[in-house]
Amino acid sequence: MGMLREVTVARVVGFVALWFCASTAVVLPQVPSVGLAPPAVGTGAISGVVTDGQTGRPIAGALVQLDDGAARLSAPPSRPRQMTDGSGHFIFQHVAAGSYKTRVTAPGYLDGGYGRVPGSQAAGQVTLQDKQWFADANAVLWKPASISGTIRDERGEPLVDIPVRLVMAFGLAGREQWAFGAVTQTDDRGAYRFAGLLPGRYVVFVPNIQITLADGQVALWRWTKVDPLPVVRAADGLGTMAASFAVPPPGHGQVYAATFCPAARSLSTADVVALDVGSDRRAVDVSLVPVSSVRVSGSVVGPADAVADLPVRLMAAGNESLGFGFEAALTRTDMAGKFTLADVPEGNYTVIVQRVINAFHLDRPDPTLMVQTVVPRSANPFDGYGGVGVGGEPSVFLNALGSPKRGADVTGRTSISVGTEAIEGLVVPTTAGVTISGRAFFDGADAPAPGRAIVPFGPMITVDPADGDITRTVRSSLTGFVPKVRDASGAQPGPADPTFSIPNVMPGRYRLIGDFNRDYHFVGATWNGQDLFAKPLDVTGEGPVTGIVVYLSSKKNSVSGVVRAADGKPSAGAVLIFPQDPDRWRETGISAVQFRTLDVSLTGGFSTENLIPGDYFIAAVPIEDRKRGLDIDFLTTLTAQATRITLSETATLTIDLRIIGAPR
Repeated sequence: MGMLREVTVARVVGFVALWFCASTAVVLPQVPSVGLAPPAVGTGAISGVVTDGQTGRPIAGALVQLDDGAARLSAPPSRPRQMTDGSGHFIFQHVAAGSYKTRVTAPGYLDGGYGRVPGSQAAGQVTLQDKQWFADANAVLWKPASISGTIRDERGEPLVDIPVRLVMAFGLAGREQWAFGAVTQTDDRGAYRFAGLLPGRYVVFVPNIQITLADGQVALWRWTKVDPLPVVRAADGLGTMAASFAVPPPGHGQVYAATFCPAARSLSTADVVALDVGSDRRAVDVSLVPVSSVRVSGSVVGPADAVADLPVRLMAAGNESLGFGFEAALTRTDMAGKFTLADVPEGNYTVIVQRVINAFHLDRPDPTLMVQTVVPRSANPFDGYGGVGVGGEPSVFLNALGSPKRGADVTGRTSISVGTEAIEGLVVPTTAGVTISGRAFFDGADAPAPGRAIVPFGPMITVDPADGDITRTVRSSLTGFVPKVRDASGAQPGPADPTFSIPNVMPGRYRLIGDFNRDYHFVGATWNGQDLFAKPLDVTGEGPVTGIVVYLSSKKNSVSGVVRAADGKPSAGAVLIFPQDPDRWRETGISAVQFRTLDVSLTGGFSTENLIPGDYFIAAVPIEDRKRGLDIDFLTTLTAQATRITLSETATLTIDLRIIGAPR
């Protein structure tokens, strides 16, 4: 076997040497013209070997694709991609000069590539010259982790064909947050398995939402052409959804509660599974035990248009900050604000009413599909309407869910303890949102300079919960700038009014962020003399917040440089930029606009622009630490070796950095 491997390598090297000597004599295949320029054919070559990250052994049959970031393939049309040979080798010939990345896939492994580590989309870049052979485009592939187990009832019997959900921890705004991951179903033995997982901290969750429908109601929200829910009706017409979730034996007034591994009602008391690459955690079992259930009835108090048709969520104590899908029970109010939750399992809860809710998700989900795997569409009182990336976590997204029945926005919550007796007459008071308003300055002027543009709706300002609490609404201004009619040349004159207004903002502390076009970006905000980047905006709910001033700039700042290893040679890695003031690390907001995580090429280069002016630390870290840009303990350790920089609106800084690290 060893001799065969040596012969294979010798053939590859010999072939490439022969090809270089005779490059001018190579006859390339003819490509029929289809109106597009054919792929560039050059005099360079890129080769490497694909190996297993844990064993170091070569991986045969891995698929390697060369990518130059353009819309065309970078290899000859006859070989746009290749499979590695028996010794894990690959080679691309006739490659034109330019910059390239490799993408490598193999069954049973996480995707990889030259200079890429598990969980990161950042990849190394090969800069190829004419007649150059880059022979070290090696890729290391790692096996994914997995979690498996069995879901059983109180008798130890398997529960078949019920949903199991995975949630993953990540750090944001100075605290641990949880994002929804994959959903699967148990098989005929009650077993489940989550495969293809990245390193991280996970919890296994078995949802069991008691969805209540009023007399005559066939759905909480009726989507077009969706069949009515399977419902079991009581004598008074009140219905609960049947099927979908685990159901205990009938006739005892008992239900299974939503349960975290191994038998916890709250995420805070659940078992956390820590995974590394290749981890295979088995026997992560969950036990469901039936508990007594009763009715909980009450009313939501507030303006008539606000309390009608309002989603009502019952969350187990400790789960209040979790998104849609974690409920113990779910319903909606009638037109008078009254509601009933049937079959509520005994325990301690918080009743939450709100018209909009958010949810963290791993990877970007389709907002119309992201809850269907746990809650049938017609039982979902929320409608997905878009999402944004979460600062510092390239694989986590925040998706906003709103009630299709619009009305004045209010929020309310009250704590209850449910025992064996029904609860009637529960009152849930509400708080109405307030309006936040202000004006913008453009390079210190009242309006954009001639020839400079602004988004059609004006200065789109967003309030971002400083503590990352997704139960508070993330809202943006969409009014204020009223575009004038285009002039004879078709140009759009400047806006008429530099104001903005954000309605229905709930009490809490917020960061302000801006969404502008290429001509302007957000550089500051103040309120009553308070710097809103130094300290969040405190909305008390006692009245509107007026007089906010936001500052937009057409000027640009930038930071660039080269990362070097201890020996002074250019090195791959990641660059973290974060405020010098540690008070800004704990209430970053969901977008974390004062933090940057930069990818570094294998030649060591990095760059970024348009940071909020201020004082920062900048540090180069190993690529494995790329996701720790919001980890407060990690940042604290970095400060002793990080470089201090000060950025004005127009600063252009060039910095060489050495890789530093911190204990994990």
